[in-house]
Amino acid sequence: MTYFEQIVSDIKRERAKSAPEKTQQRSLAFVVGLLALLLPVVLYLGPIAFYGCKRYSISHFYYSPFWGSFFIAVLAFIGTYMLTYTSTRKDEMVVAKGGGICAFLVAFLPASGHGCLNPEGGDFRARAFSEFDVLAGGKTLLTTDPASADYFKLTRDGQPVELLGMPLTGILPHLHYFSAGVLFLGLVYFCFFIFTRRAAYHEKEDNKGQHDDPRTGIKKIRDAIYRLCGSLIVISIVVLGMNFAFGDPSVTSEWNQNRRTFFWEAVALCAFGLSWLLKGRFYEPPLEWLGYLPRRPK
Repeated sequence: MTYFEQIVSDIKRERAKSAPEKTQQRSLAFVVGLLALLLPVVLYLGPIAFYGCKRYSISHFYYSPFWGSFFIAVLAFIGTYMLTYTSTRKDEMVVAKGGGICAFLVAFLPASGHGCLNPEGGDFRARAFSEFDVLAGGKTLLTTDPASADYFKLTRDGQPVELLGMPLTGILPHLHYFSAGVLFLGLVYFCFFIFTRRAAYHEKEDNKGQHDDPRTGIKKIRDAIYRLCGSLIVISIVVLGMNFAFGDPSVTSEWNQNRRTFFWEAVALCAFGLSWLLKGRFYEPPLEWLGYLPRRPK
């Protein structure tokens, strides 16, 4: 038997022992992974194709009149999936629910500043939890100087709204970055400790004395890719965290002008997307189409 035939045999065995509810959850995981992969690609190419505002981070697309809606919708879908994620393991449920909450916070709480590298790329409008002063003619001024406009103008009777004694204008960006960090750490946990676990039916086989090592063939390949994806997310978190702590936050800094935050966020999102595509068994439909696997009943 060739190595490819052994891989196909492993896949058939897994499919035969997989519960129907697992199949449905994997289908949703496939969609989540695909959206995570598409998000940085669409937000990079979109402004180029339609002459929009190029922002130095993915989070700053929150402010884009069109692409901001796509950004929020993708994160809201991911958050909804993770909140409805089911498992018999407590740690898996806690990480999934926490990640779902953080995905919603990242979607609806804005980052600081506007993040636009080409102010001539179009006008600038308010999003959730933010508003802007409208100038004559109904336009809002888009400038490269974050200090020249109030991008989180949350006031009541002319005074800033406060939470725990601090103005929301300062809290929201920090909540955004904190939520993004916790979300990515949760994804790292999935890659290293959840996706690489032995399936329940393998544990039952071991208890019966059938020591069939599941970490061979397709399972071994998946685990290696999961760990690679987790490592890429960890590297991205470290690099972005160091820049957040020690870097120059101004739009004109070399880091922001070269869109390095966007790049490392894209690396983390692509690693996240690939791991969840793998969780969704993205390779099975092509193998079905080629005739190597029987088609699943509708």
